[in-house]
Amino acid sequence: MIELQARYGSDFKFIGIAIDQFSNVQKFEDEFGLNYLSLVDDTKGMELLQYYEESSALPLTLVFDRDRNLKHRILGFFDPEGFEQILKEML
Repeated sequence: MIELQARYGSDFKFIGIAIDQFSNVQKFEDEFGLNYLSLVDDTKGMELLQYYEESSALPLTLVFDRDRNLKHRILGFFDPEGFEQILKEML
């Protein structure tokens, strides 16, 4: 996501939602140098996850268009190349 944000950040807004404790997320962000918005919440984040995914499995990647319509829902492993293809198709 860091590389994709660097490449496509002018066309897309990337937002990470971490369902964890703030201190754990902050350590991760500092270690990897996140360059996109990251929200942390272990209760409301779960509610949001359950709204979009019945199984509550993680990781979950959601892609919305400019009108906030859900266009892609990717459950499981994050494939940067596949995700980049989705972004290119949405441009």
